[in-house]
Amino acid sequence: MRTKKVEKPRIFQDGRDMIITLGVMLIVMFVVIGGTGLCHYQPGNPKEGKVTRVDYTTFLQSEAQSADYPVRIPASPEGWIPNSALRINLNGHSGSSVGWVHDKDWIRFVQTSASVDDVAQGLDGKAREEKGTKDIDGTTWHVFEGSDDDVRTAWVVDKKDVRWAVSGTGSTDEFSTMAKAIQEAKPEPSAEESAPSEASSSPSA
Repeated sequence: MRTKKVEKPRIFQDGRDMIITLGVMLIVMFVVIGGTGLCHYQPGNPKEGKVTRVDYTTFLQSEAQSADYPVRIPASPEGWIPNSALRINLNGHSGSSVGWVHDKDWIRFVQTSASVDDVAQGLDGKAREEKGTKDIDGTTWHVFEGSDDDVRTAWVVDKKDVRWAVSGTGSTDEFSTMAKAIQEAKPEPSAEESAPSEASSSPSA
């Protein structure tokens, strides 16, 4: 006697189709976003081989249109390769993070509306304490360090309308170089500043 094949309920077939469809959509999304170079993350010490260069300028220009803090685009110091650019969250506050590779070190620049303490503790979720300050061309940066060797040093400065942070595996000289580049950069136009005024957009009589 032949056993009649039992058809699966349609809901299970639909569920399988949905999973396959979502998988294809995710693959396409990663390919499209990855191709633009606007979102890339490659933190930590550079490994042997070619370093992936990202277009952090376009990324930060885009961030300036929606950020609740003035966004700056520091020039890459000579010999530094930008290899990461992404939006981050620091205790409920958005921020942007850009990383550079220089020789065998990795240096990260974060700008955000979060408080100094939220920045210092939220960079990687590891505890840090303020150990002193560094004066860079008249700007005071607060130096935060952890008790463990694996906690990266962070320099943080409060500019009232924005907080900046420099962290990573770099030396004091590299941190200073990054800090100077940040301080020399001008704020990018926000969405409101980029929009044409009513007076300029209205036709003349």
